[in-house]
Amino acid sequence: MKRLVFLSWVLIGAASGMGAAFAGTVYTANEISNTVSVIDTDTGAVETIPLGDEDHHRPLYNGHIDIHGMMPSPDGKMLWVTGRGSSTVVAIETESRKVLGYLLPGREPHVATFTPDGKEAWVTVRGESHISVIDVKKFKIKEEIPTVSGPSMVMFSHDGKRAFVGSQKEANLAVIDVSSRKAVATIPMPSQFSPFLMLSHDGKEVWITHKDTSQVSIVDAGSLTLRKTFSVGKAPNHLAFVQNAGGKFVYVTIAKENAVEIYEEEGQKQVGKIAVGEEPHGIWPDEDGRRLFVGHEKTNDVRVIETRSNEVTATYGVGKKPIDVVYLP
Repeated sequence: MKRLVFLSWVLIGAASGMGAAFAGTVYTANEISNTVSVIDTDTGAVETIPLGDEDHHRPLYNGHIDIHGMMPSPDGKMLWVTGRGSSTVVAIETESRKVLGYLLPGREPHVATFTPDGKEAWVTVRGESHISVIDVKKFKIKEEIPTVSGPSMVMFSHDGKRAFVGSQKEANLAVIDVSSRKAVATIPMPSQFSPFLMLSHDGKEVWITHKDTSQVSIVDAGSLTLRKTFSVGKAPNHLAFVQNAGGKFVYVTIAKENAVEIYEEEGQKQVGKIAVGEEPHGIWPDEDGRRLFVGHEKTNDVRVIETRSNEVTATYGVGKKPIDVVYLP
């Protein structure tokens, strides 16, 4: 599945340091402003989709709050965003940028991930111990699947038969058989705080970040065994896979070092480190892996990394505290 990014409806910023023009749309989920920013990478225009009040620390507030995780549907027609504080998952139509509706999957949902066929979305409910399964066509919660405590994120195998579920409250990675909804394996992890996981391009490995121990683990997606754990910079958030003429690489956002580290996919040797903005979090590549889009919690921007030179080539101002980033070609 290609990674995507979200943008918005009201003009809030422009790009600086832009190089050659390239097409695509980047979306960011902004946790403090409770908006989704939408960047047109061809023109540099940035718009805003308002989802809730920014000043929500009061008895009454409007809309959705603590906007956090974001994922696109496989066809790119919808973007689903979670509101941690409002315990909601919000559906946005990417063409019109209209909010289609929202659901209440449980206390503090983290992110909604679509099945490869696009028929279901599995929402990890981090404040509880279950996944809420949503029928996408009916836009209705159809069932709850018990799983690890504080589930952080779901990634599906390429054939859609298995779901890998991380945790932010226990040192385990769960593996669920999608058809039966039953757990088939529990893989011990070196950390209780594993917020992000991603499948390699070939689908043979699951990479998991451990923010509290500053490590990344690699799980064999076939044998369901922990293959390796290695150390990275302080407080890793998200990671992205890139293939180019130079080889296969993994880029990891390192929150407490204001950097993106680069590792060879095979051997996991560190081959580079790129200075970026303050507290990088979400990262997503474009369709050919030539550019990476990185969101920053404290500098409130998205920076573009050109993967051939590994240099930052553009910066876009977005909403406050952009946690997650998605790119749509």
